[in-house]
Amino acid sequence: MESEHPSGSNKDLAWKYCTQIDKKSKVKCNFCGKITSGGIHRAKQHIVGGFRNSKKCQRCLAHVVEEIKNYMIKKVEEKAGNEILPDFEDVDRFGNGEESEDDLEGGGSGSRPLLLVMGVPALKKQKGVKRTIDQFYALPPEDVVKNRRSGKMKQTSINEVVKKELRDKACTELANWFYDAGLAFNAANYSSFKTTMELVARCGSGFNPPSYHEIRVPYLTKAVKSTEEMVVEIHQPQWAKYGCTIMSDGWRDSVIQKDIINFLVNSPKESVFIKSIDASDIVKNVEQLLMMLVLGLCARQ
Repeated sequence: MESEHPSGSNKDLAWKYCTQIDKKSKVKCNFCGKITSGGIHRAKQHIVGGFRNSKKCQRCLAHVVEEIKNYMIKKVEEKAGNEILPDFEDVDRFGNGEESEDDLEGGGSGSRPLLLVMGVPALKKQKGVKRTIDQFYALPPEDVVKNRRSGKMKQTSINEVVKKELRDKACTELANWFYDAGLAFNAANYSSFKTTMELVARCGSGFNPPSYHEIRVPYLTKAVKSTEEMVVEIHQPQWAKYGCTIMSDGWRDSVIQKDIINFLVNSPKESVFIKSIDASDIVKNVEQLLMMLVLGLCARQ
C-alpha cells in the first residue's frame, strides 16, 4: 500500500516529489514513476542525476532539480558540522543486499557503494559489532596522500556531485588564502602541504587553526627541536661513515645593511643548514671567517 512518506523521514524536502511504496526502502518518483530502492536518499539521487548508481529522471522540472540539489548540499554541510564519522545507517541502506534500481528494471548486478571517510574505505556495519575510532585512522596521512596520487584511492562517494561542489568552495578559499598571504604557488606541490590538508580534513568541521602565537613560539620551538634531533640521529652518522663537505654561502641583506654567511654540510644524503652568522665586521678577514666556521660547527657538535 502506498503512502506519501514514512514517519521517520517526514521532514525531507524530496517527499514533495516522491511516494513511499512499502515499509522497507522502495520509493516512486512522482515525475516518471520510476521505483528506486534505497529510501529517499536514492530517490534524491535519481532526481538530481550525476550519480553512478542512479539514473537521472528525464521528466523532472529544472527548478525541482536545483531545489533538491541545494537541499542535499545544505544537509551535507549541516552534517559535517555535527559529526566526523559517517552515518552508518545510510551506508547500510545502500549496501544491505536489497534490490537496486537497476535490478528493478531487470538489468545490472546491483550497486556497490563505497564511502571513503578520511581516506579509509567505509566498513559495512554488522549487528553487534561496534567500530572504534582507530579503524577510521588506519592509514597514516602520508600513505593516504601517496595512494591518492597513485590512483589507488580514487574517492567514490554516494554524494559525488555534492562533494564536488563542497571541494570547489574549499579550494577557492584555500587559493584566496595563498593570494592574501603571498605564498609561492609551488608550495602546493609540497608533500607536506597535502599531508596537512589530509590531517585538517580528519579534524572535521569546527577545526580551530593554530594562532599567530602558537606558530611563532610553541610549534616553532617544536620544529627546531625536531630538526636538531634529525641532524644528530640521521645525518651525523652519515657524515662519519661517508664523509662530508662544509660549505658557506654569503649574501648581503640590503634592508638591514648586514653581511650574512650561512654554513651548510653536504653529504651523499643531502645538504643540511647548520648555522647563520652576521659577518659584517669580519667579512674581509679570512682567518676570522675560518675561526667562526670552526667554532660554529664545534658548537653544534
